[in-house]
Amino acid sequence: YCCEAILPHMKERRYGKIINIGSVAAHASRPPHPSGLGIPNAYPVSKAALLRYTKALVHQVSESNINVNAICPSMVWTPTPQQQIEEMIRARPELANRDPHDVYVEVRRAEIPLRREQAPEDIAKMAAFLASEDARNVTGQCIHVDGGMILRD
Repeated sequence: YCCEAILPHMKERRYGKIINIGSVAAHASRPPHPSGLGIPNAYPVSKAALLRYTKALVHQVSESNINVNAICPSMVWTPTPQQQIEEMIRARPELANRDPHDVYVEVRRAEIPLRREQAPEDIAKMAAFLASEDARNVTGQCIHVDGGMILRD
């Protein structure tokens, strides 16, 4: 609804940058990771719909000089994965007394080709680029900021 609310103003100005936040989960075609970092089915479905909306919107607004893109990050250390990791630690005795963040980093490194944790700043820097004039010819894209995780299949 945010896009629909701002579009009349962008069209009037004949300029705008829309950056939707998707997720690599939009492309999920595999069962949840054995680590326990699973996600409910509604989440990837909603993110897939957002990516489709992003692409459809391009056709409606490109004549008004409006760029529309999506950033698809992988998981970032927030309360949700922290809770999932804590549940995993409780379920697996061999992980008892381990720091949840350390376990999270270990799990993430195992599934990301670049072997490093995703940071909010990684996503913010991509958003800043897409909002800049350096990205004036980038539109209708889903840009993965995921350390290569999308290639894991």
